[in-house]
Amino acid sequence: ALALNTGRACLNYILQQTKPDKVYIPYYTCDTVLEPINLNNTIFEYYSIDENLNPDDIVIGENEYFYFINYFGIKSGIISTLVKKYGKNLIVDNSQGFFEKKYEDIWSFNSARKFFGVPDGAYLYSPLSLKNDFPINKNIKYNHLINRLLGNQELAYKQYNINESRLNSEIKQISLFSKKILGYIDYEMISNKRKNNFQYLSNNLNKINTLNIPGNYKCAPICYPFFPKDIIDRKIFIENNIF
Repeated sequence: ALALNTGRACLNYILQQTKPDKVYIPYYTCDTVLEPINLNNTIFEYYSIDENLNPDDIVIGENEYFYFINYFGIKSGIISTLVKKYGKNLIVDNSQGFFEKKYEDIWSFNSARKFFGVPDGAYLYSPLSLKNDFPINKNIKYNHLINRLLGNQELAYKQYNINESRLNSEIKQISLFSKKILGYIDYEMISNKRKNNFQYLSNNLNKINTLNIPGNYKCAPICYPFFPKDIIDRKIFIENNIF
């Protein structure tokens, strides 16, 4: 994989390499996905997902691409089906599913900074042999990571937003700071911890969750998506420094 600075940079690189006539993206997506699409003047069209987070049945053209998001890291099971359907014209966004591996002849990428305490970092998996000769990202801030460790959550959140505003679609290599930290991580331990956390939440919340969440999930999701029938007063969380 190419170790780049952001998921947006990965998508920017993919669009530069593939030059698609059109990309199909889901309505339910982050605005940052549009940044590299607009940067490359790529024509796009939205598609819908159902209550199980599965995509519409879309027929695409020869040089068109289907962009699929592995929502919350819990939709890995459908990716093999999409690979068979769209082949090399599939782009898999695993920003929420870091531990998913490369798919044969398919473009995909993940996000290290969404899973670990690093200010930048994303890994691009490519069907082509690509050189990573881009400049190293030096435009980072990490005060939010330190303050979070110290328990200064409100300050850390403000600093986090400042760091987020510095990130964009410009293609760079991952910063040396993030690369160093990621080299010390026990990935197997973290993967198992995330699975256990997800299973615990699933066991306790599935009965009141309106979303159909798998009871026994094998991968390591980014979080447990919880959509209750009744509105929850979020002030309770905020007062306890849970954001």
